[in-house]
Amino acid sequence: MNNIMPKIINWVRTHKNAAITIAFIAVLAIGLGIAMASQLKEARTKAWEQLAIGQYLAMNGKTGEAHDVLRSLASGSRADVADFAAVYNASVHAREGNWQAAAESFKQVMDGNRAPKLQAIAGIGYAKMLEALGRFDEAQAGYTANLDRYPDHFTAPEAYEGLARIYSMKGQGDLATQNLERLKVLYPETGWGKRAEARLKGTATNKQVQ
Repeated sequence: MNNIMPKIINWVRTHKNAAITIAFIAVLAIGLGIAMASQLKEARTKAWEQLAIGQYLAMNGKTGEAHDVLRSLASGSRADVADFAAVYNASVHAREGNWQAAAESFKQVMDGNRAPKLQAIAGIGYAKMLEALGRFDEAQAGYTANLDRYPDHFTAPEAYEGLARIYSMKGQGDLATQNLERLKVLYPETGWGKRAEARLKGTATNKQVQ
């Protein structure tokens, strides 16, 4: 670890944009990358460089070392750095399929409420992890709460899509359709809108067959 630190630090300093663009990979990669890029420009501190190092390690498959760096930052750094570290650590856990650990990290950020830029991201991430864990009622409540608080945030279509999945699984077809219709109307040229349109056509076809 000590032998590669100077190389990593040099890489981070000369390629910061690359180091921070792949964030929140399992959930919402672009959003956290943009938010962190802004923070790095505003505060070039050692803690932010350590966070970029944690990301670099994760991107290169050194997830154990990445978790060590990110956990240390999440528990012992200034509030804004700590929350960014917790969210990124959650994304690494999610990529590994460790839904419980990811949910706990997202919840840590939500409960701390110290980095406003991350609240919507942490909220949608938490709801998605609850859904992955099969805790559907809690996930439904999480998606709904995120939409209520951040209706215009870029995470909103993820919430509509999550609600549609859960309502469909529960046999509440009308509510699932309502959320798919919202996706189709509000995000017509996106992957969310196109998936919603395809599902709506499939539902209509099934009804005709019946």
